[in-house]
Amino acid sequence: MNEITVNSQAELDKAAKLTDMLIRPGKGYYNVEKLGDGSRVYAYDGSRVYAKAGARVDAKAGSMVYAYDGSMVDAKAGSMVDTPEKWCVFFDVEVCDGVAVIYKGTDNDFRSPHGVSYAPGTIPKADDWDGGKDECGGGLHFSPKPGWTRAYNCNAKHYVACPVRLSDMRPPKSSDNYPDKIKASGCCAPVWGCDVEGKPIMQETPANA
Repeated sequence: MNEITVNSQAELDKAAKLTDMLIRPGKGYYNVEKLGDGSRVYAYDGSRVYAKAGARVDAKAGSMVYAYDGSMVDAKAGSMVDTPEKWCVFFDVEVCDGVAVIYKGTDNDFRSPHGVSYAPGTIPKADDWDGGKDECGGGLHFSPKPGWTRAYNCNAKHYVACPVRLSDMRPPKSSDNYPDKIKASGCCAPVWGCDVEGKPIMQETPANA
């Protein structure tokens, strides 16, 4: 089997069309949707890989892999993203003393599309928390980066940084349809406004928020 090292998503996409190829991603974040016959991805040295649509991934040396849609993973020294801690590491989320800073995209009045208020200075809580039973519903949902919130609220007008305890988060599962978000019972401290880079900004909270 021939081997090739890739250092960008574009290089991986090109290599994935080849057959009988062992593809080695460098450090970074990669999506593997489809592979040529007999090919597989060797995730190592801190690489982070989404594997789906039947992709074959060997996970070793501390790499992290999200596997779904019938993909195959040979996890030796690697690890699946199956805890809030690993989810935060996978997405480079800041964690301090067991508290992660994750994000919500809101409308003009600092409310989510489901009507929950994330007004700066408040501590949002879910009144329908299901204990983490299901991926969707029954809790509050967050993204690892401010800009990523637009995947779930394309009309977002504000970004809000939300401190959430790891112990209050639902552990991810390989069968999840939306692995780039995480569910929790609520925040553990007041939230604040931020820009798309996550930098705090001063925002005036509407009276009806």
